[in-house]
This record gives sequence, C-alpha cells and structure tokens, in this order.
Amino acid sequence: MSRRSGSDGCSNACKIFRISGENTQGVLYECSAFALRGEFNGFREEKIAMGEKKYILTDEKVVLGCPSHPRTLYQIKSLRDFGTVRAGELGGYIEKESNLSHEGNCWVGFDAVVYEDAIVKDDAQVFECVCVHGKSCIAGESIVRGESHIFGSHPFITGNAKILGHATIYGSSIIYGNAKVFDYSFIMDSIVCGNSRVYENAYVIDGSVIQGNARVHGEIRICNHSLIGRNADLYGDMRIEDDILSD
Repeated sequence: MSRRSGSDGCSNACKIFRISGENTQGVLYECSAFALRGEFNGFREEKIAMGEKKYILTDEKVVLGCPSHPRTLYQIKSLRDFGTVRAGELGGYIEKESNLSHEGNCWVGFDAVVYEDAIVKDDAQVFECVCVHGKSCIAGESIVRGESHIFGSHPFITGNAKILGHATIYGSSIIYGNAKVFDYSFIMDSIVCGNSRVYENAYVIDGSVIQGNARVHGEIRICNHSLIGRNADLYGDMRIEDDILSD
C-alpha cells in the first residue's frame, strides 16, 4: 500500500512508521491506519470573511529569532464568545492567521507562541509558555500547556492527547487518542497513542510506537522501531532497541 502525497502537508508524516508494510518483527503497527485516513489536514487554507472571524491580530507584538532572520508575532484578541473564550479576551502570539483556525473552539492562550507553518485547529488548546512552530499541527481536542515545545517537519497532536510540563515533540511524531506526554520526556519521529503515558525523562525515538496502556518513564530510551503496548510498564535507566514488549 502506498500513500499518495497531497497538498495538506502530510506527505512525509508517516514515512518512518512503515505504513506500507510490517515492522521488522512482522507486527503491523495498529496505530498506522490512523495516519492513513487523511486526518492530517491542518494545512488547508481558510478563506473566512471578516464577519466570521473569531479573533484579530493586535498591534502588540514580539520579535523572535536572530537579528538576521527575525519573526514578528502578534498578540491575538477574540472578537466573540466561543468555547471558554470571551469576546475581547487577549490570547497568545501568532505570526499570521494561518497559525490559528477561525473555525472550532481552538485557541492560543496568553504567553504561548505559534509561528512558521504551524497550525492550531478544531478545538485544540495551546496555552501557558508553550512554543509551537515548524510544520506542527495541533488538532482535535488536544491540550498543550506548560513549557512544552512542539516543532519539526510534521508533528501531529490530535484526539484527546495532552502534552504537558517541559515535554518536547519533534520531527514527524504523532500523538493521539488519550495519550499523555509530560515532564521532561522527548518524542522524536515516533507514535504515542491509546491510553499510554510517557513521562519523567523518557525518550521515544526512531519510529518507535507506544500504545495501549503502556507506561514509559524514568531515564529509559525507546529506539529503532520498538513497539511497546498493552500494559507494559518500562522505567529506569535502560535502552530498548528494535523490540516488541507488552504486559
């Protein structure tokens, strides 16, 4: 099975997960089907009349980046009530309107920044000191808060996923379902889904999958297309490579 590249920004999001076949142990990643259903459509252009807009860019701004390549971000202000946001409420900072959809109840809260080609859409909430950039997509009813950092080629956070604390989501990672990533954990080019939890100082990298009710924490490193699922509870100072573990 091959994935046809589209204009919605997802053409590279699934390459590392071997969607077209099985992993090295012959077990098909159950998470892969999610990415094939065209869920990653956050980058379509919105054309919304002024009367339908839910926020404006104010004159209050911050400048990020080095002096040779500065990026100017503008504080947003809501125009009407939606979700938990009230008309006139000030939010965080975005670079352009394509960073925050006018549809749904999505919002970028005070002190959070979203820029480059990143987008927050649907009913997703990004607030506190979060930084979202690159080609990130924060969608569904997901919540990103604390001092989390989401960036890279196509990170995708959706469903009821929660990214909290000082967590970092990088590359083409996909976090969805009821998954939670928090503390100082680091996810790179991998999937975290189901009811799984990744926390403390855990690393999940190199096309690995954490699913089911798995718990990954401590100083552990999950690498090289490992599959961790069911009720696995992995912790401590160890490295797991190219393996399948559950229960």
